[in-house]
Amino acid sequence: MNKGTRSIAISGIAGAIAVVIMLAGYLIGAGTYASPMLAGFVLIAVGLASGRRYQLLAYISVSLLCVMLVREWEENLMFICLFGWYPMVRTRLQKLPAIPRACIKQIGFNLIIVAVEALVMRVLAPETESAGMLAALLVLANVLFVLYDMLVPKMEKLLKTRLKL
Repeated sequence: MNKGTRSIAISGIAGAIAVVIMLAGYLIGAGTYASPMLAGFVLIAVGLASGRRYQLLAYISVSLLCVMLVREWEENLMFICLFGWYPMVRTRLQKLPAIPRACIKQIGFNLIIVAVEALVMRVLAPETESAGMLAALLVLANVLFVLYDMLVPKMEKLLKTRLKL
């Protein structure tokens, strides 16, 4: 099997697994943050095995399929706006000095989370709108993001050893 065919096959399989994870999170009903994070981890394998171009194509494919298949909009927005593309950008951010890198990550993350949650609370589910709820979600989301950011390099290392890359 040549390299291009192998890369397409890996991208397709990982994309399918990511969509299944997103669907499972929707069906279980508790996957608003967990499912997009896990789906993002799956796409890390595509980047390691096939390169960033195939990882980007897999991200776009998974995003489109999730919009069509998964009816939990907040979960879809979390994947599309943050957890799907963040592992690709994280490697470039690691080249920055530590303090500016941490500031850029936290500010960017908080802007995205506030925008997504405000959209969800204003447009998609206006009955849940409250300042206290948004503050609680923001605190929880920041804790989860810090954990996610710490897990991404560990997942990359684990995948490199398991996939023998």
